[in-house]
Parts: sequence; structure tokens; C-alpha cells
Amino acid sequence: MEKIISERPSDQPLITISNHISTVDDPGIWAASLSWRNLFNPDKNRWTLGAKEIMFTNPIYRWYFGNGQVIPTIRGNGVQQEAVDFAIKKLNEGKWVHMFPEGRIHNSETFELYPFRWGVGRLVDESKKTPWILPIYIRGFNDVMNHGKAFIPRPFGKTVEIFIGEPIKDIEVVLDSLRKESSTKQQIYSKVTSNLEQRMKEMGKQVIRRNDNQKKIS
Repeated sequence: MEKIISERPSDQPLITISNHISTVDDPGIWAASLSWRNLFNPDKNRWTLGAKEIMFTNPIYRWYFGNGQVIPTIRGNGVQQEAVDFAIKKLNEGKWVHMFPEGRIHNSETFELYPFRWGVGRLVDESKKTPWILPIYIRGFNDVMNHGKAFIPRPFGKTVEIFIGEPIKDIEVVLDSLRKESSTKQQIYSKVTSNLEQRMKEMGKQVIRRNDNQKKIS
């Protein structure tokens, strides 16, 4: 992951996507995965979309999350809103944008993915240069701070797991096929989003199978 962030061409946009299981997923993933050099370098760090009605409700929050490169997003306003426009602008500058495509925290013990929102499909389609896409699957962050049940992180004695998949660099093939079919923008957003959702589901199954096999061995 460090190599992709640090060594990709300066004009190469990057999108990371992951499942969403707690309110500490975003800071936790990067604190555990990135070097200090990248973590505190705004040019190397991610931009992400965050709910305006939760994260930008007072001046302190606005300062904190704004400086943390969070883009205020109005949930329910669809994919043609300013927040998504701004994320595309950042991709066109060769920046890194992280998304939780489910659009909300998953509270279920099964952790099956919610359907992905089309925003990620629009980002992929409307970037001038097709982004590299890096899938990430996480487990255990819900034990650190269980959404709706805990308001203070409890990291001690907890195990978190971050699985980083192979970069998805063939999404351009999917885009080319859809464009040749003269698909509408909405169809492209939908089908690209569905493609990424299926890949994430398969990644999640692989992670769970691997963990179950390790438990049997131990």
C-alpha cells in the first residue's frame, strides 16, 4: 500500500474502497497502514467523503475534519452533488480518494456488505485518467468502538485486521465495454459500482475462509 501511494505516477489517481464497520475505521486503517511520513503529508494522504450532518455541525468539527481532508457530503442528495464533483477534481489532480461505498456503518454481526452506492461508479467513470482502485477489507474495528453502543474507543486488548487486496487496474476494460454499448451515465455508474461490489464481496469471503481455516488448524 505504501508503495502504491508513494511511487505511483504523479498524475495517476487512486481510489481505495473498504467495508465500513465502525466510526474509527477511517483513522484506524491509515494509522495502522501508513508510515508517519505519509500519514502527516497532505499531498500523500487520502481525501474522503463524510456526512455533513454529522461531521460538520460546529466550528470545531468543521476545522478538524476539514483539515483532515474530509469532504462534506449531504447524504440523500445523490451522486450529482458538489462533494462528488470535488472528489473528481481531486482525482483529476492525481490525488487519492478513499470511499466507504456502502455509505453507512454496517452493524450486523455477519458483516455482509450493504449494496454499494453509485458515487464510486461516478468517480471511476468521470476521472480524466482511469483511477487505480485498491480494495481493503477490515475486521475488528467494531470491537474497538461499536457503533451505537460505545462513544469512546476501547482499543486495548482488541485485535483489528486490515487486508489489502491487489490493485484493480482492469476497470478500464469494463468502462470501455460499457461506453461501446452506448450505455447511459446512470447505467455506467451502476454497472461499475456493481462490479466493484462483487469484487469486494469475494474478497470478504476469502478473508473469512482464511480465518476459519486458521482457527481449525490452531
